[in-house]
Amino acid sequence: FAIGKRLFVTNRHVVEGGESDQITIYCKGNRILRVTQMEIDPFPVAAHDMAVLHVTEDVPPLRIGEFNFIQPGDKVLAVGFPEINRSKNLFEENLYISRGIVNALRAMEEAKSPEKVILTDAKLNHGISGGPLFNELGEVIGICQGAIGIHKIAVPTKLLEKYLI
Repeated sequence: FAIGKRLFVTNRHVVEGGESDQITIYCKGNRILRVTQMEIDPFPVAAHDMAVLHVTEDVPPLRIGEFNFIQPGDKVLAVGFPEINRSKNLFEENLYISRGIVNALRAMEEAKSPEKVILTDAKLNHGISGGPLFNELGEVIGICQGAIGIHKIAVPTKLLEKYLI
């Protein structure tokens, strides 16, 4: 999803092993974007499972929410595209939305990082990795990652700050 005019973010594990010229971003209206550069977060731990993709065209970014205001019990929506079926209804047929709440904000021993992650009960099924986790204001507060053990987690968007300067 777009976090800046020419910046997208996804999970590292979604693009790891690929080259930027092998990555295609499909946008609404059958618009296809070419990735020119890929920055993989250098910390090889689950709480930093991020990749920032630079594209050639401007795209309106999503609004990023403030991590300090997230609390357990807040309602969230997880959005993703579990598989690409290249029909003319690309976004209607591939869109996956799951609602839930924030269960906790905490560092997880399994994530091998002191950074807090967002634990949610929203269904983060296979293929939703790298999609946005929205708060009730429509702001992105996390990057859906999937599960670590029994916990469904999202990487907090506060870790994107260094890319947005």
